[in-house]
Amino acid sequence: MPNTSTSAAAPAVTRSIPFHTCSSDKTPLFAVLPGVPLEDALERASCALAAILRIVQQAAADHDDEILFGAVFQLEAVKAIVDSADLATPTGNLEGGE
Repeated sequence: MPNTSTSAAAPAVTRSIPFHTCSSDKTPLFAVLPGVPLEDALERASCALAAILRIVQQAAADHDDEILFGAVFQLEAVKAIVDSADLATPTGNLEGGE
């Protein structure tokens, strides 16, 4: 018998993830708040990564530092992953589309 339910799936949201320990016993100081829509959280993460990427790119160019150029590559990779997680069009992601 086919499922005739009209209820939509609950939107994907964040879960609490603590970060930045501040003591010898590794007590976390900050945490991602639970319940934020993933689309909103990913957009903010993308904006933060773009700002950090500009800073590190400038520092790498100013100091001609190979370690900083490596950091630029890693930041570009992480930003690309975050930006590719387009939750508004999940079928595009499944098919590898844009």
